[in-house]
Amino acid sequence: MYVLSISSLSEVQMDFTLDFYFRQFWTDPRLAFRKRQGVETLSVGSEFIKNIWVPDTFFVNEKQSYFHIATTSNEFIRIHHSGSITRSIRLTITASCPMNLQYFPMDRQLCHIEIESSSAEGPCSVFREQQQQYAHAHRYCTMAAPGQPSLHWIK
Repeated sequence: MYVLSISSLSEVQMDFTLDFYFRQFWTDPRLAFRKRQGVETLSVGSEFIKNIWVPDTFFVNEKQSYFHIATTSNEFIRIHHSGSITRSIRLTITASCPMNLQYFPMDRQLCHIEIESSSAEGPCSVFREQQQQYAHAHRYCTMAAPGQPSLHWIK
């Protein structure tokens, strides 16, 4: 996840709005192909997504979301010759953020984006933060970046 902006934080609605690139990586050996000189990866448009298996990831605390489509769908898929796949989507999500306002205006809030897979069971689905090579075996893992809402990873 690459955060572009946090455009709003509402104490009244107890939510926040986040604009970001959501990137997923997985391997599907059925899509492997023979590497040719100068061709190690294929970049395909978002219309190709209907033809392949993709993780059924969703945002648990999402209240509202939308894909960016000006001037075209802000999504790409890159298939490596080994069958590893990269998918990148630009999203804007408004997510719930239950707040404790007891010490308002001197309070501090911690907001989460909860990411989950609806069909993954056991070790077949692992969410990890790519840059830090973060992976955790427990069901709930929390990561916080300075100045950004905490990202709540759920396996």
